[in-house]
Amino acid sequence: MNKIVQNYIPAAMAQLEKYERLRNIKDLKIEKEMKGYISSLSASIIISGLEPTLAFYSSKENSAKANRAIVLEWISGVLNEEESYKSKSIINLFKHALEPSTDKRKLEEDILNAIVALKLCIRTFELK
Repeated sequence: MNKIVQNYIPAAMAQLEKYERLRNIKDLKIEKEMKGYISSLSASIIISGLEPTLAFYSSKENSAKANRAIVLEWISGVLNEEESYKSKSIINLFKHALEPSTDKRKLEEDILNAIVALKLCIRTFELK
């Protein structure tokens, strides 16, 4: 397993647990749609590109069963634990990707690694 992904796992688990605590659900159940959103995000980045995918996932007006933007919040939370992102405190991944000073290759690689960590961690939760 990629060393970076291993380093992201604790932060990914913390993001998922935080999400469930905020929802006041005792059994730590996450909507099953979220697992699909996480899985399709990496494929979409590879096929469509970083900015278009982040724009699509950032949209709050959609017919999705669950809010896809939450997945981007989880990824931001994972990246904000990374030393190189702590000083930037990424809140909105899409806006961050559009900034001229952003290294898009590194951001894309880090997002893909965070997605893998989230995929691994979400398996430990009961999905509803």
